[in-house]
Amino acid sequence: MWAPFFELPKDIGCECTGSNAPAPADEEAPVRANDVPAPPTSDAKVQGSSSSSSAVTGAVTGAGSKPLRPGAVGIGSHAPELQVQGLRIRGGSGRCLASVPLVQDRAYWEIHVVEVGQQIGTLLLAGVAAQGPDDHLQQRLGATARSFGVQFGTSEPLKVGDVIGIACNQATFPVSVTAWHNGAPVPAPMPRGLKGELWPALFVSDCVVDWALAESHWKENTSRPQGFEAPMPSRGLIGGD
Repeated sequence: MWAPFFELPKDIGCECTGSNAPAPADEEAPVRANDVPAPPTSDAKVQGSSSSSSAVTGAVTGAGSKPLRPGAVGIGSHAPELQVQGLRIRGGSGRCLASVPLVQDRAYWEIHVVEVGQQIGTLLLAGVAAQGPDDHLQQRLGATARSFGVQFGTSEPLKVGDVIGIACNQATFPVSVTAWHNGAPVPAPMPRGLKGELWPALFVSDCVVDWALAESHWKENTSRPQGFEAPMPSRGLIGGD
């Protein structure tokens, strides 16, 4: 018996659709399209670039760092434009003082730059000042009597991560204030008129800083002159409770 002619296409069709047989080339594309990531669209590229830029910006501004926690000495009086969180100072511009005056002859502390603004007015003055009326908190160090500050951010812009070191020596006359910028000495004029009770003081404008008032916070301890210690509360010297 001869086989009917119409069975030949049927056999061929079974062979072509068997599980072991490769699919035609034009059928592979839709099956494997999900396995291969599609090239990014223009919107995706823009979003990726923005995300990368934000990450860099966060690193440059130090936005992820946590404020230092106060120890025996914290931050006291400050201008209303400034925001204080722990030992971190942020805001517009103004003066702030430590919570205690300098009761020892020789004291050292640091300021760590956390963020810097994009404006020309970014400025930091570090030094000492007397406790004065509230309006003094709006003025730069050196603009009022019995105040002095070494200025940073003018000849050399401040950068995130900069460490400012300040040493105040009340054992000499006149009182001296010495400054370091990332471990390098900073030339500064001799202070005048510093007498009586003095407080560690800062003036900040368009920047964010951590005020490292405790030795455990310091990053440039090698700058500290021998015999200089962190500011301490007065009760530590007189044996109070």
